[in-house]
Amino acid sequence: MATAALLANQHVAQQIAASSPLPAQADHADPTMVGQGKMKLYSFYEPSLVGGEYWIDAFQTISVDAPDPDTQKRSVQKRSVFNYLSKPTPPTDPENAVRQVQKFEVVAPQFSIPLDDIDTHYPPDGHQDEGRVLPHVVFNDPHLPWERWPGDEDPFRGPSAGNRESVPWLAVIVFDPEELLLDATEISELKIPTMKVISADGAQPLPTKVPPSGAYPMSVQDYLSINKHSRVAYEKDPLFDDELSISQEGMKAIFPKKDLFKELFGTLDLLEQSKSLAHVRNINTTGMPDAGVGETGLFSVIISRRTGPVNLTVPKTQMAHLISIEHFDETIKRDFHPGPSPPIPAEQAKATRIGLVSLFSWTYTALPPNPVNFLDSMIAIGNSTQVLRPDKEILANVKNANLKKRLDSGYVFSRWRAQTGEETVAFNRGPLVPAPVASPGSDSKWPGSSNYGTDYQILDKDLGVMDVSYSSAWQLGKTLAIADRVFAAALMRFRGLVYNKAASETRTTVSTMNPAGALFESISSHLDKMVDLSKSSPVTPVRLAPPQNKQIAAGINDSVVQPTFQDNLKTETFKQMKAQDLTAGDGAGTAWYNGFNKPVNSDWAVIANWITSKLFLEGIPAQYLIVDPSHLPMERLRFFHIDPNWLDCLIDGALSTCNHADREDDIIRKLIKDGYNKYLQQLQPGGKYTPQTPKFGFILRSAVVKAFPGLHIDIPFPKTVDTKIETRAPISHLTAINDTTLMCLLDRLPEELEKIQLTQPPHQQRFSLGESITPGKDLDPPSVEFELLELVTDKDHIPLGDEGQWDRIPAKPPISSTTVWDPHTRCMDMPELKTLILNNMTKNPQNKSCEFYKDPIVTSLPIALQLNDPCYYLNYKNLTPVYQPQTPRQLWSGPTAGAPTTAPTPPTPALPIASPNLPIAIIPSQPTTAPIQTLTPPHIQTGISTTPTLKGTGPAITGTPHIQYTISIFPDYLPYAKASHPDFTIPTHNTYLMDLIFSIKRTNLPSASDTFSLSSIVLDIPLSPANGKDPVPEPLLKYPYAGPGPRMLSNLRFTVSLNRVGNILQCVLVPRGKTAVSMLDRRLMDLSFKLSQCEIAEIVKPQGVSYPRGSGKTGVVRDLGVVSVGWREGYTFAEGARQGVVGSDAPVAVFKDKGGSDVF
Repeated sequence: MATAALLANQHVAQQIAASSPLPAQADHADPTMVGQGKMKLYSFYEPSLVGGEYWIDAFQTISVDAPDPDTQKRSVQKRSVFNYLSKPTPPTDPENAVRQVQKFEVVAPQFSIPLDDIDTHYPPDGHQDEGRVLPHVVFNDPHLPWERWPGDEDPFRGPSAGNRESVPWLAVIVFDPEELLLDATEISELKIPTMKVISADGAQPLPTKVPPSGAYPMSVQDYLSINKHSRVAYEKDPLFDDELSISQEGMKAIFPKKDLFKELFGTLDLLEQSKSLAHVRNINTTGMPDAGVGETGLFSVIISRRTGPVNLTVPKTQMAHLISIEHFDETIKRDFHPGPSPPIPAEQAKATRIGLVSLFSWTYTALPPNPVNFLDSMIAIGNSTQVLRPDKEILANVKNANLKKRLDSGYVFSRWRAQTGEETVAFNRGPLVPAPVASPGSDSKWPGSSNYGTDYQILDKDLGVMDVSYSSAWQLGKTLAIADRVFAAALMRFRGLVYNKAASETRTTVSTMNPAGALFESISSHLDKMVDLSKSSPVTPVRLAPPQNKQIAAGINDSVVQPTFQDNLKTETFKQMKAQDLTAGDGAGTAWYNGFNKPVNSDWAVIANWITSKLFLEGIPAQYLIVDPSHLPMERLRFFHIDPNWLDCLIDGALSTCNHADREDDIIRKLIKDGYNKYLQQLQPGGKYTPQTPKFGFILRSAVVKAFPGLHIDIPFPKTVDTKIETRAPISHLTAINDTTLMCLLDRLPEELEKIQLTQPPHQQRFSLGESITPGKDLDPPSVEFELLELVTDKDHIPLGDEGQWDRIPAKPPISSTTVWDPHTRCMDMPELKTLILNNMTKNPQNKSCEFYKDPIVTSLPIALQLNDPCYYLNYKNLTPVYQPQTPRQLWSGPTAGAPTTAPTPPTPALPIASPNLPIAIIPSQPTTAPIQTLTPPHIQTGISTTPTLKGTGPAITGTPHIQYTISIFPDYLPYAKASHPDFTIPTHNTYLMDLIFSIKRTNLPSASDTFSLSSIVLDIPLSPANGKDPVPEPLLKYPYAGPGPRMLSNLRFTVSLNRVGNILQCVLVPRGKTAVSMLDRRLMDLSFKLSQCEIAEIVKPQGVSYPRGSGKTGVVRDLGVVSVGWREGYTFAEGARQGVVGSDAPVAVFKDKGGSDVF
């Protein structure tokens, strides 16, 4: 099944399981599954075996109650069976044997963790948030924080507090950059192996570049080779000597000062507080990007005990590190002795820093109090919502009504090259459009298929610009199909199979041959006749005369045979698209393949799933979905409709590949579409709706998506809809395009929706210290303001507010910062926080639910809930939703047979959604069947063409040809450029660089007398002097030319290059092959090229010039610069022995003026 259709297909699978009559289906229910919108929390999720070495000592004792053979007294006899290394002595004494034990190791991460295990972290890398935020990491693995024991003794070796808490081996700590900064002396003393310290005189170390996160990469062996008082005490690890001390595994280490380490973890009590900062959340992932329906999400969470700085006036960078606290207990005992300290060894006294294992790190920016937060961001997004097109402020500046209508409908300008080679602009847009687009009617002349894609180009007659949206979709579909090897191979096999089988059946029918099945069935009757003949009386043999009217049967391409062939082709194609039915004679049933049954042809499953994926926009490049950045700025939500015609063209382009039989009329392509349409009309298993395909959706681009990648989206059916009748999946597809962009697709129109709700995910909510931190006055410490949830242990008395939110109460008594949070270390005091929570849950007079909270132990779960920010959501509401029954999607495969044809007028567009901001979609005119006449592009200004007189400039050779070409030079303006100068001149005062068109056209058509071949054309373009002083003729370009160079416009048989000779820039045109090209070749009529990004030189000698003939104007234009561009044509005669060059004694005249053009 297509990955993009995961939500819709899983929804169907759930309905199949629910309607199954087999009771065994209930046994497959996930016992950990929670309902949608609910959450289960666990204080820890310890695995069955934590990481480390284990031994298995297996033996068996057999007891037999039997009489003794000598005394006949009954006694119990015991025998032991076990593996042993040496036999016992004596053999009857098993206690003397050395038993064989089985050793094994449970592997768990220690010095590094896979990045795939990390689901999210907050604040995200590079994000900005308040200093009071507590950074945290969310893991996909619920066991990971408890896969190792942090120490060798209680409470660091397994659960404590009545089996309700367990200290993890991981912790999250946030640092200021200067706390991890090492100077060159410290790097040298620590002997960090990856830091190469070099000094000029060999004595003083030089500063070395510090890693951005403050974590230095090294191997485990390098880390354990550091002075033991400058690292964690790993000597207690049972694998220290055999494995760790020689391990080359990569790792990273940070080196905070020991004084800071003592403040954070300097006692065993402080270390034990880590158990209050880890927990597990079990959620239902329905409504989250790239998640299925009703899937279980088990996520473990580690929260930092330390905040960022809170008394900030300017932002400050913070470094968050996920560290290992394994063997911290031994380190504390070794270096931080409780009570009177013994004499400190010199080696220990010298160690002022300690290396900690950093498993993951990121940086973020702490902001001063009250910055923009999630709530402000969502309000801003809600207030700027519109459909997918440029903002209203941009469109308000467009004055041309026809152009504005196009831009309103989501079109953009794109560069386009016509079939004749001219480069111009065209309209383009992708499948996501601002308003509904109607499909062609059954009587429309819109092509059902195309072999080149040009059939889908539409000329906008009002603007004179081509719309290439649908033709570009066709080309993209063909490109995607060719690039997908699996799909292309399956399509080729499928086409070949149905064609060959239909052709074989047709030949059998036309030749009046009995099918193979009928021949086998007639064998029995023939044998019976032979037996009868053998028993009867002999008769005179008679020779059978062969038929005299032999003739070859017509081929399948014969007009008489074609109807039979097409019928067989349809029958065979549809048969291969059905589901298997073993009771049927040919193995094909009546049901179409739908992803939940077995197909007759496995290649059809690949083809059908590929088509389905494209209807869900899977695999379509982002630049086709969002055709212009102005359509989707940051911090915006944009609604869109899906253009079915665009996707139909894309699918037609894909299905046009692998066609090696029908070059003109691709019947199989149409049959594939018709068969897929049959599937789209078929009810899904359960029998209540047809396959869901998206029609409408929205894209959210915001930093909120990066901060909360699991953003929950809920789009239920209206309450007035009977859910027993309407059983479709509410959301068709929900995916993250990148880390800041989210796309949601629906098979419902906007007027059918009652609400769209975006909510923070339950496992990715922010943790912070209280509601706010108020700075203290004078020398007073800051105070923390807490609002606590009214938690209960009785599920029948949940304190919900008027809008379904849990009630919150202000903490009593008011909290001083020194009570639960130390402003010096910026760390929370977890025992004090537990006392605060317990007192407010059981004794606060404002808490109406005190009697329903009975738990005397505060674990990590109440702490996590109280440190969580409120869960905010953005809700789009429609007070009057209009429910519409589902209508099946159908691929366009051409007009319906027998329908009356009408003129190629566009179909009537569907009504837009009920909003004054959404226009009716533009439905362009249908393409005409007549070829489009090649016209001069409207943006090209007419230049001056000078037909030179003839003069031979090469060697005096009899029969040298005359000049064959005329040359014109003019600027290439975009259609909306406005220049303040005459039409026949080139402006010199320009804001941007200019492209120049060199139009080289042959004067006469080829004739029989043209016995020579063209070998080169050279143009000499004057440049301004390199030193700015030397007198030169009037220059065309400034020195030096630094653009990308010239490019042929249409005739790719030639190539053009540049060569500078003094102050002359030569453009040299030569054939791509080694030989010259005969002038009898009509493809030499046009040799035009473009010179891009030219800087026009200033006028050196102003002159007066008369208006050219044919311009319709008379008089003289003053202050123009007249540039002479010479050119030469090189030819080779037929015998190849002689060559000649002809040039012009009247070079091309190019006129410059002092005007300017602002937009090019």
